[in-house]
Amino acid sequence: MKHVNKNSQIKSLNPFVNNQQLLRVGGRISNSNLCYEQKHPILLPAKGRLTKLIVEQKHINQLHAGPQLLACIRKKFWPLNGCNVVCKIVQSCVKCFRANPQATIPLMGDLLSSRLNPRRPFNTCGVDFCGPIHARASQRCGIKPNKGYIVVFVCFSMKAVYLKVVGDLTTKAFLGTCIKALHLALMEM
Repeated sequence: MKHVNKNSQIKSLNPFVNNQQLLRVGGRISNSNLCYEQKHPILLPAKGRLTKLIVEQKHINQLHAGPQLLACIRKKFWPLNGCNVVCKIVQSCVKCFRANPQATIPLMGDLLSSRLNPRRPFNTCGVDFCGPIHARASQRCGIKPNKGYIVVFVCFSMKAVYLKVVGDLTTKAFLGTCIKALHLALMEM
């Protein structure tokens, strides 16, 4: 058995020649339930005519699949530099080129007057929640973390952000947090 040169591009694939004289990918999945061809796909050169024909045939059989086509090909074959080979075939496909229209960029709507006109901070604001977060009341051992959420207040006029922790997602907790947070935010400004 011949060994692969240590500077070779395929050294990391642990290649071997099987009894049919085909160069296949080695690896550590010999004990898996996959079929032999999936465990040890045939190595193909990156710029070979056979590689191009196989990729083109799979591209058409898979209804003009895009770059994700490589996963289907690797069930039986392992083209070297596979991502580039598949992308080149997909980009040169006339049907795919014609069926790939340019996305139109929608016009953005006008901004609200509350975002454009100067006002006091947090006079008009947006509210959002993020989380859940897990927080502990103290650093002692044996204390389980409590689930909580962060309320994010964003001022429309200044883009200032104010964060507040809330214990749950009930209306009562939210309204209590809003009143306290907005009062504190206005006092700090």
